[in-house]
Amino acid sequence: MKYIRGYKFRLYPNKEQKILLNKTLGCCRFVFNHFLNVRRETLENEKKSVSYNDTSALMTQLKTDEERKNRNRQRIRLARIHEKIANTRRDFLHKLTTELCRENQTIAVETLNEQ
Repeated sequence: MKYIRGYKFRLYPNKEQKILLNKTLGCCRFVFNHFLNVRRETLENEKKSVSYNDTSALMTQLKTDEERKNRNRQRIRLARIHEKIANTRRDFLHKLTTELCRENQTIAVETLNEQ
């Protein structure tokens, strides 16, 4: 006769481990619910079940779609950072030139011909 043993234990993770566990379990829930929905829709619409190999192929497709979304999100984030830096430089130059104009009555610009 076979016995099935179960073990019950409690974890005390630190802050970083809690974050990692929540991310991991959140991903697992997302994948499980996503493919449960795919299987239900396929069974209702096409009256056939989705095999493990089909699920595996869909998982690969899902990963590439998520990677594209992540890459696009990072691209937009980087563009915002570059825009902020450009705006900061433009603001500094504007403030500097405004201050120079207010402090000085005459500003002369001279073109030198170098030989």
